[in-house]
Amino acid sequence: MILSLLYDLLYYLPISLTVLSFLHPMLAPEVKFVWVVISVVTGLFLLFMKHLNIRGKVILGGIFLTAAIGGFFIIPGEKRLEFFTSNLWVFWEIILAILCFVVSEFAEHYKRVRIVLAAGGVITLIVLLVRGDDIPKIAVGMIIFFVILTIMEILQRRSKKEGDPDPKKHIVALSPFLLVILLATMLIKAPADPYDWGFVKKIGQFFKSEYIKISETVFGQGWDSGGAVIGFSDRGSFGGDLAVSPRTVMEVTAWAESDRTMYLAGKRFDTFDGKEWQKENTEDVDEQLLDSIETYSAILANKGDAPVSDYIQRSNISVVYKDMHTLCVFTPQKTLPNRMLVQYRRPQGPDYLFVDKKVADDKYDIAYYRINRDSEVFLELVAKPQKVTEESFEEAKKELEVGDEVSYEDYVSYHDSIRQKYLPETEISPKMQAYMDELLEGADSDYEKLRRMEEMFHSFHYTHTPGDLPESISSEAEYLDYFIFEKQEGYCSYYATAFVLLARANGIPARYVQGYAVPMGKRRRSEVDSSTGHAWPEAYLEGIGWVRFEPTPGMRVSESWLTDEEVRNNKKNDVDTAPVVLPPSVEDEEEEVKEPIHLEWYQIVIPVAVGALFILLIFAVMAIVRKVRYATLSERGKAVSICKNSLDLLKRVRLGRKDEETLSEYALRVKDELPKERLSFIGTYEEILYSEREVTEADRRQLEAGFKELKRFCRPHSPAQFVRMYILRKG
Repeated sequence: MILSLLYDLLYYLPISLTVLSFLHPMLAPEVKFVWVVISVVTGLFLLFMKHLNIRGKVILGGIFLTAAIGGFFIIPGEKRLEFFTSNLWVFWEIILAILCFVVSEFAEHYKRVRIVLAAGGVITLIVLLVRGDDIPKIAVGMIIFFVILTIMEILQRRSKKEGDPDPKKHIVALSPFLLVILLATMLIKAPADPYDWGFVKKIGQFFKSEYIKISETVFGQGWDSGGAVIGFSDRGSFGGDLAVSPRTVMEVTAWAESDRTMYLAGKRFDTFDGKEWQKENTEDVDEQLLDSIETYSAILANKGDAPVSDYIQRSNISVVYKDMHTLCVFTPQKTLPNRMLVQYRRPQGPDYLFVDKKVADDKYDIAYYRINRDSEVFLELVAKPQKVTEESFEEAKKELEVGDEVSYEDYVSYHDSIRQKYLPETEISPKMQAYMDELLEGADSDYEKLRRMEEMFHSFHYTHTPGDLPESISSEAEYLDYFIFEKQEGYCSYYATAFVLLARANGIPARYVQGYAVPMGKRRRSEVDSSTGHAWPEAYLEGIGWVRFEPTPGMRVSESWLTDEEVRNNKKNDVDTAPVVLPPSVEDEEEEVKEPIHLEWYQIVIPVAVGALFILLIFAVMAIVRKVRYATLSERGKAVSICKNSLDLLKRVRLGRKDEETLSEYALRVKDELPKERLSFIGTYEEILYSEREVTEADRRQLEAGFKELKRFCRPHSPAQFVRMYILRKG
């Protein structure tokens, strides 16, 4: 029995511990290591129930019943429901352990199940390692353990052996070596960073990049060449339902604190024909750098004694392209000069383009400024127009460490062209004009007008399936009337377009932007999925620069941090309002002392009595059933039953018959260890099995009397008899 139990345990534990190591954090993450005990105890209980004889199973069941009732009595009545509901995860883990036991039984008996489980474990490990997920160390060890066990089992069953051919014995004998491998796996310290499988990724990226190049060459299509697909497109067309084409387009690493959502612009558009955006501004002026200097200049002129960090904060990111083959350089707002990037990119109006198309694994770095756009200080800054003088421009250049890339004359030329490029005459219907007049009534700044328009769109509905734009739409006014008064739903392109047109109709330069809205949160690294492709508007505030807005419902998040003064005030308030901590009183200390567990007599006696009664009741039922079955047998059947019971009795005292022995060989082997009269039943048993001898009632009575004497012989009644039986059993 011990051999079979150990063999089964070798298959059960790897499966159970692997499954529970992954699922326990979901069920009870605050409880550590108890799941190991649950797995082992449940498995041992099931294995003993499998391998014990019927008497052993009854006794084990009685012990379990005693423990269950004892736990019920020990827990106070008013706390039982709370205890069971708060520890419901234990029952789920027991159920999982039972399911794992069932799977291990199939794995033990069927080679294909073992192979499938081993292969599945290896594939799971590889996938999780490539993704960089945290893997419980015990799961790694157990999967390796199970794989080696499966290989050993296959080799053992295929090899030809001399001597004992039972593969179970060989597997159990080799299990200590498996345990050494498991312990080594558990004790080896895991690296802080997961293995990144760099060489595998590079091979995959190379083939993916080559495929993209070939598809562009042969079919004239690129990843960024448009179409109604969720993601970035360097075309400004929209309308119709969006298809889903998921892929990882880039990886963004933030080297300093970033906004919860990082907006990376790829292309800005300036002209709308009623159905599609076009980009006509392709001048080779570095407008992004001029915009950053303009914003910094306005802050320097208005900040007073406050630090610049109250308004903007410097940050850095690295971008690595994945499924991408594009000329576009994706950048945040308020970018700063990058000496290395300058060599590989060229300005095209408000955007940057690479000299050559970039593909998977191409990388670049960007420095930029975050805007404290939802803070009071920024709202005060944008409440009125600003003017950038040559002195403030040069001071801003010095602070930003900008050299001769741009001059004040470049800025003046750029500033004077903004309204020409981004504020074309935009007609709206009388109905729309009346609607906007009501919406913007009382707004005392361009920024306030833009925020009201932004909030208006947040009451609309976002959908990927708005349907096609009506064929009748051929102008900006018709689009606005259709979207705002009739449709009131769509995806980001619909909202960004409507916002830009309304801003222009109210005398504010604005433009349409396409790129990615990357969710960063507290993460420093984010894989950018194509589904984060997004469109948003930018509006120009006089003397301050371009500011991003978010009219798409559900997309806007707060972007702010505490100013220097707010931090000082918070620290002062914390000191003023800090509670006075008094030393605990004697009464408090007495209340914190936990009362010792006190058990009443019935809390012990009742569970033990119920368990014992359960065992005795089952034994009594079994005895009655045996007697009834025995009474219905013929004299010959009764004799055979007595002889089998005699052999079983001798087997329990380690004097049993071996499988390869005949009855005569067995009697000859044990004749020196047992009195002759205790083996007299063997001759009768041989005659019954191998001849037609009739069994009489006298023969049966003689066998019954011999069986009673054999039971007395095998049951020691004194220390001397106990020692004698122990010597016999140990040989």
